[in-house]
Amino acid sequence: MGRTRWLVQQPRRPLIRTPRPAIWEAYAVVWQRARPLLWRGTERVGTATVTGTLDVVLAGLANPCWR
Repeated sequence: MGRTRWLVQQPRRPLIRTPRPAIWEAYAVVWQRARPLLWRGTERVGTATVTGTLDVVLAGLANPCWR
C-alpha cells in the first residue's frame, strides 16, 4: 500500500487526477482486511432472517454504541 497510503488516510482528497489502478490498489487492502468482518455480518443477518429474528439484529444496529 506504500505509495497509495494517502488515498486511505485522506479519502476526501479529490481523486480526479489519481489513476484508477492506484485507487484499486489502495482500497483492495482495506477490503481484504475487512473480509472476515463482512462475512460474519452476512452470516449473522442470514441466520436472523431464516430464524425470524431479523428485527432483533436490525434493532441492534440502531444502538448508539455503533455511532
